[in-house]
Amino acid sequence: MNSVISSNPLFAPHLLGTPRPSPSRSECFGSDRMSSRKRKASEDDVDDRMSASPTASPAVTGRQLFPASRSTKRSRTAVAAGRPLDLPRLLETLSPDEMRNLLQNICDQNPAIAHEVVTMAPRPSVESTLSVLQKYETTFKESFPFGNRPCSDYTYNRVRQPMMQLIEALKDFTPHFLPPNEPQPTLSLQYLDAVTQIIHRLPTWDTFQHNHAKHEAYDELAQAWALAIRESAKRGGGFHLQYAGWDQKLLKHNEESGGRLQDAVNELRANVTYLGGPTAGSGTPSNFDERAAIRQQILSGTYGPDVSVGIGRCHPVAAGSLSAVVHFQRRVTHNNFLHFHFSTSTLLRTPCSCGLSSPLPSTINAMAIIPGIPHVIVDIAVDGNPLPEYLDEDDSESITPNSTTKYVECMPGSHFAIRINLTNLQHWHLRGGDSVETSYFLDGQRVGGVMLPQPWLSGYAVYSYPAARYMEGGICKERALMFADLVTSEDRAYAKPRPELNHLGTITVKLYHSKAGKTDFRDSDNASEANVGHENIHEKHLKGQAISTQAKLGEAKPIGRIMTTASTRIGDAFATFNFRYRSRKDLQISCLIPRSPSPIPLEDRPEESLTRDELLELCRRQKARQEEMVVIKLEHEKQRTEEKRTRVEDESDEEPTLTYHHPPTKKLKISADAHAGIETVDLTDD
Repeated sequence: MNSVISSNPLFAPHLLGTPRPSPSRSECFGSDRMSSRKRKASEDDVDDRMSASPTASPAVTGRQLFPASRSTKRSRTAVAAGRPLDLPRLLETLSPDEMRNLLQNICDQNPAIAHEVVTMAPRPSVESTLSVLQKYETTFKESFPFGNRPCSDYTYNRVRQPMMQLIEALKDFTPHFLPPNEPQPTLSLQYLDAVTQIIHRLPTWDTFQHNHAKHEAYDELAQAWALAIRESAKRGGGFHLQYAGWDQKLLKHNEESGGRLQDAVNELRANVTYLGGPTAGSGTPSNFDERAAIRQQILSGTYGPDVSVGIGRCHPVAAGSLSAVVHFQRRVTHNNFLHFHFSTSTLLRTPCSCGLSSPLPSTINAMAIIPGIPHVIVDIAVDGNPLPEYLDEDDSESITPNSTTKYVECMPGSHFAIRINLTNLQHWHLRGGDSVETSYFLDGQRVGGVMLPQPWLSGYAVYSYPAARYMEGGICKERALMFADLVTSEDRAYAKPRPELNHLGTITVKLYHSKAGKTDFRDSDNASEANVGHENIHEKHLKGQAISTQAKLGEAKPIGRIMTTASTRIGDAFATFNFRYRSRKDLQISCLIPRSPSPIPLEDRPEESLTRDELLELCRRQKARQEEMVVIKLEHEKQRTEEKRTRVEDESDEEPTLTYHHPPTKKLKISADAHAGIETVDLTDD
């Protein structure tokens, strides 16, 4: 048989047509060499092996073929030897802290790699950053010792290091979430809100110096809040700040921080539209001026119907403004809040002469504040400037939890106004009400009251009350508040008791929580109580007080109609402000302010400091003093001469009388010598 056995290992020898033993190792290698030198096949060639195969051989197509890569030969086992782990397996064994330390060391040694890491690393999210800060805060809380005051110096020394680590981490993370690095203002505000709460939770230490780090953190957060608000105000006038409640959160943060976020609050007022500030891209100046003119006409009552109305018991304001406020209160919770707020806030930002003073001022100085009620501030102003205030430290009742009493320096003949600042008033301060009702008293006599709307609804936070308004005989009248001289009398006819003078010299402002009711035109309830001043006050009514001025109402002037709003008070007055007005001389007599020092006499001043006129005056005084001394000396000599002459004349008119005084005689002792008959006289002194 002339056949060639294939060397392909896929075909086992027993599958071939002629069974034969397996070839030896050398034969296998030889066949491989032969197969490599096979001749070129032609079209007429036929496989000899196939043609020589017996007819009983199985068909090739029915055999199972296996891939050539699958070999039945097993590779040899490598010799065991130690080698380091591959990089993926090595990184799997590292903890997060070890990974961070390793990466930090590599970046420190290779600045180029550090830049690539910063560029390729994903941006930290607010949640991941807060989780890191939460770990620092947990470490700080766990450092507190047991059984000790949490604000003592010992506790501060124990927790100082973790506290500083927390504050430093906060300072490092904050710039990352500020514009322009953070393009979304909402994320910036979310981060600032969370980290501000972390600073709030830090204790206030007993030693003031230990609070420096906390105060410094507040200052940096205030600048961060201001930057985020400034960027947010560029988008939609900052309405999303109100919609998401960020303005209320910032005001609450400022209150909890003790006013250390005031810069951010000022930025909020200056940039947000609905709080009375300008906005970027709000329109051309001409359009803005036109809208301002329309607002002024509406508020002054000259736009549309000639009717002026008021908010409160006797506080007039323009009809358009009142309707806008009422409509705003009804629509504030609707879905179209943003659009409606834009259309009505323009009506409420323009000051008017009838009481709405100015929109949310940045600073108010010299106002009376009750420590327990810091969100309400009251003062007495003349020409827009607050009067100087003085506190009587000897009066134990000058400051109580819900009242305060201060002395103010006034000038007779000046007109004044009562101002109330509700800048920091929040909705939770109203205790179930929707407004604040005020009542004003002059010398204990009520002269008016106003119902103040919420500042976040009306757009105003400072209210001024310069006059008393009331209805008399169907005519609305107005009397300005003013100071005048107090006329006293010693006539006994005016000494009768006058209970209305028990509060003489005092201006009182009371504030109540209230709910607004129905609004309509009606007479004011204080028409018959208008105080036009006191005349012929007896001295005993002053009760020994130094009072030379009085607060009174000026001349009545007719005004437009007044609309009053019925209100329901919630409890008693939650704040009472008493202002005892005195002239400067009265304050000096009461020793509340130092008296004016007496000038130094010219005789006691150095000659170098005297002017020419003062030197001439000093010479004139010395000359007059010398002339006066000469006159006094001449008068004394004349008086002595007259006294001598009078004494001589008196002696010449009387006859002299001589009186002789004899010393007492002494009885002589006489002894008789009976034998000699001689008498002996004893002349000795016993």
